[in-house]
Amino acid sequence: MKKQLTALCFTLLLSTVFTFTTNAASFSDVPITHRYYKEITALSNLGVIKGYEDGTFKPGVYVTRAQSLNILDRVPDMYVLPIRDMREFSDLKRAYPYYAVFERFYRGGIINGDGNFMYPSNIVTRGQIAKMFTLYFTFKATNNVSFIDVPSNSDKYPYVSALAANNVTTGDAGYFYPNKHLTREHLAVWLYRALYN
Repeated sequence: MKKQLTALCFTLLLSTVFTFTTNAASFSDVPITHRYYKEITALSNLGVIKGYEDGTFKPGVYVTRAQSLNILDRVPDMYVLPIRDMREFSDLKRAYPYYAVFERFYRGGIINGDGNFMYPSNIVTRGQIAKMFTLYFTFKATNNVSFIDVPSNSDKYPYVSALAANNVTTGDAGYFYPNKHLTREHLAVWLYRALYN
């Protein structure tokens, strides 16, 4: 009986390892040697991020507004409480595939749009994602963390500072580059840190 139990445990262990390895290797362009392999794999296994039909993840591709919100919307056990009604945007019709996602995040005060436009297909910047993350995860700036290119009088400062204070971003040699576009791999890294740090 003891030998059978040991064999069963060993079989289950192998099954677990094999399953993890299979999922982890699902992106042909994210090998185990990739610098963000752990973060991308963890979020993929969680079902938060997905790859392309050709089996790639395309880590260096920039993220659109719609894609970033859709990814955040897949985070388990996270809810956006509505604080206002949805309004109309010229470029966001109800037939749009991610309309419901945009509606949830707009009603929750996470996004605002720009005038009558939401620009769902626009590439997002690091500064824009910093604001989304800070509001979505309700991060607080527990200490003064500043970057050379995000002074305290910048409208991005509260969000970037909160992101850094919560160890989601470290910047690069004192710079944050708020207007630089964000790639899929960096979005994955920030999201992993936001969830697990």
